[in-house]
Amino acid sequence: MAETLTIQQPVRKRSCGQRGMMLIMLLFMISLASTAFILHSINSAEVRNARDKETAQALQQAKTAIVSWSLMQTTPGKLPCPEDTAAIGTANEGQALGSCSNSLPSIGRLAWKTLGLGDLRDGNGDRLWYAISPGFRNTPINSDTTPQLTADGILAAAIVFSPGTPLGSQSRPVPTSSQPPDVAQYLDAPNNTGNQTAFVSGPQSSTFNDRLLAIKVDDFMPGVEKLALNAAKVALTTYYQHYSFFPFAATLGSSTSPNQCVSGNLRGLLPTQTSSCTCLSNFSNRNCTCGWSALTAVSYTRTGTTNYFGTSGSSAPTPPCQVRTTTLANDTCYCTAGGGNCKRAGLTTARFGCDASGQCTFYNTSNSGYFKLTSTQPLSLPYPNPGSNKCTVNSNVATCTFTANGQEGDFIVGDCSDPDITNNPATNNLPSWFLDNNWQNEIYYRVSTNCTSAGTGCTTATPQITVGTTTGVRALLISPGRPITATPYAIPKGAAQSARPSTDIRDYLDSTENTDGDTAFDAVNTHRTSNYNDQMSIAAP
Repeated sequence: MAETLTIQQPVRKRSCGQRGMMLIMLLFMISLASTAFILHSINSAEVRNARDKETAQALQQAKTAIVSWSLMQTTPGKLPCPEDTAAIGTANEGQALGSCSNSLPSIGRLAWKTLGLGDLRDGNGDRLWYAISPGFRNTPINSDTTPQLTADGILAAAIVFSPGTPLGSQSRPVPTSSQPPDVAQYLDAPNNTGNQTAFVSGPQSSTFNDRLLAIKVDDFMPGVEKLALNAAKVALTTYYQHYSFFPFAATLGSSTSPNQCVSGNLRGLLPTQTSSCTCLSNFSNRNCTCGWSALTAVSYTRTGTTNYFGTSGSSAPTPPCQVRTTTLANDTCYCTAGGGNCKRAGLTTARFGCDASGQCTFYNTSNSGYFKLTSTQPLSLPYPNPGSNKCTVNSNVATCTFTANGQEGDFIVGDCSDPDITNNPATNNLPSWFLDNNWQNEIYYRVSTNCTSAGTGCTTATPQITVGTTTGVRALLISPGRPITATPYAIPKGAAQSARPSTDIRDYLDSTENTDGDTAFDAVNTHRTSNYNDQMSIAAP
């Protein structure tokens, strides 16, 4: 039997040095992987940070452009509409809609071309979105216009958005004019539900990545207020240069005679209206115009020898007009309240009548006579008295006499004969946007007593108003800013300022110095705070 020879290979053992080298190599590979992971994480964070920074810059750039655009409009304070989607894909892409709702929120892409921004995009390469609050498209827009949007609970006149990358089922095909971008595919809930007024931001997540920036009233309205103050200052300066005095002020918050000057009144609102009555006779008409709120009655007396007004039957007057006298020489048609007429004797055609607005007309120009108006308020001739004035005034009764054609005259309802700022051609330099937006009800006016029509003259005595350290001020204008309705309240009021118009100066001005009724006021450069937003402007020729 043969024997089997078995040869056993010797086992080679690795030295400690070899094992150490392998361990080092393993640790090195792990280190490389860790470093790559860390570098990737760092790079991703840097990319996100860079995109976030670019987005923040784009939002701020849009906000700045919107504020600048608003201040340059013919109606300062007006905000742009969202993009006109019909222009998408054309050379006008990025233009704003010509009009959008003033009563509902409007939301869409930002009108970058209208704002002169170029094709502005966020850090993700998307165009920005935009929402505008009701009330900031059409007049009146002023300090009392209240925003109806909120951004994280803060009132906002408008909001700009970065939509972030698409999330969930959002799909963003290239928009066209026939398939405009859908807000639900860009903004996330709850920012994309239509006509909502409350918008939010929040932490980035798998379901929300909107970023937003609010445009608050305080971001642009102080600039609009400065424009309004300057317009009023120019008007008052021109007024003074023409008349050598400043007008008396209108009563603060008056509902019966808003913006009409009151003789002797040195503080209140700008006198931009004259409740005037004008009587006219020409080849086409003979009439008087005056609101019934100021009138008790209007009568027309025809002088001549022919019985002109009928008294009965088909010629009877239509109430509330009536024939007061029936003598041949002096027939008188007497009207109250408006809506009636008087007819020629024997005919059914109206010859004299008054409508509900206070327009009273005599439909024949070949007969002499006179209008007589009786008022519930004092009447006065305008100052200066025009040479063509054919009216005489005795307290609450004015009579305007006409001889055939071409005679005219007017008088003013109220006890102030100063011309207003706007109706006199020599001083009519308030821009239309000022009156259209009711800035005459926003700006507080204070005049020195010796610089009025009843004073000794600004050049012969030192004006009494002091503004900060400036003495001898002739007239002062103050923009009261938005009403302060939340804590901290304006100091003199100690509570929410009430809606304007108001008869309480504390609903307009915010400091004790400005509301104490004396002739001293805060300096023109007084710093705005959370409970103080008065802006002073010295009016001087």
